[in-house]
Formats: sequence, structure tokens, C-alpha cells
Amino acid sequence: MAVLLRLPAFRRLWAAIAVSSLGDWLGLLATTALAAYLTKDSSNLAQGAAVSGVLLTRLLPDLILGPIAGALVDRLDRRTVAITGDTLAGLLYISIIFSGNLLWLLVAQFLVEAIGLFSTPAKQAMWVNVVPRERLAVANQLNYVSVYGMVPVAATLFALLSTLASFFGV
Repeated sequence: MAVLLRLPAFRRLWAAIAVSSLGDWLGLLATTALAAYLTKDSSNLAQGAAVSGVLLTRLLPDLILGPIAGALVDRLDRRTVAITGDTLAGLLYISIIFSGNLLWLLVAQFLVEAIGLFSTPAKQAMWVNVVPRERLAVANQLNYVSVYGMVPVAATLFALLSTLASFFGV
């Protein structure tokens, strides 16, 4: 692990993947909570449908674009695809905040996931180019730690932000 951490390109990519993963997990928590909030005056069925809609729109792009996304990424500059994809996803999440509209939340969520189908393979391809072959197994373990290790970080951060928002009446 120490050998990998001495590689500046590895450290930068690993940090970028960790920050991106934190944003993805926060996005899931926030959009799910926002869908429930936007339908708070509706029936429990409507609230459940809104939350289910968020989850469905996260999975739908995989069914539609999954088979072709990886092939298209191979024809493009991976770094550009990864940076552009994460930037667009962040801007879409910001647009959800300002719209306050359930339909836009679902459309934007679909677009975020569709973009992720391109940016994630681009990051994975860069990973293989940055990591020495003999260290790839350890690097992949670190990658999974950074991706899934962000779940408790995102949940804690979301809980803190939700508590602060409630405290200030936002």
C-alpha cells in the first residue's frame, strides 16, 4: 500500500474517486429524502412511489445504456470523460435543489446515472493505467474501500446537515 501511496498520479485519482463516491452517496440520500419531502402532503402511497421513483431512475440507465456506454468511453479521452461527467453530475444535483420539482428530480437523477455509466468506466480504465500491474489487487481493494467506505461518511454528513437544517428551520 505504501508503494501505491508514493505515486502522485495514484493519490490524485484515488482522492478523486473518493470525493466522487462521497458525492454519489450524498446524492442518493439527498434525492431520496427530497422526494419524500416534496410529497409530504400526499398519501403514504405517493411518498413511497416518489422514493421508489428515485431508486428506479438510478437503475434505469443501466438497463438502457449499460451495454453501449463502456464501448463509447473507449473511443474518448478518459480523463476528459471522467472530469466532465463528475462536473455535470454535480451541476445536475445543484439544479435539483433550485427546481424543487419532483419530476425534475427524477429526470436529473436519470441523467446523473446515465453520465455515471460513462465516467465510471473512464475512471476504471485510468486506474489500470496508473497502477503498476503487481499492485493492482491492493489498489482495487483501496478503491472499494474508498467507494463503499464513503457510505458511513455520507450518512453521517447527511445526518449532521439535516440536523443543522432542522435547527435553523430550513
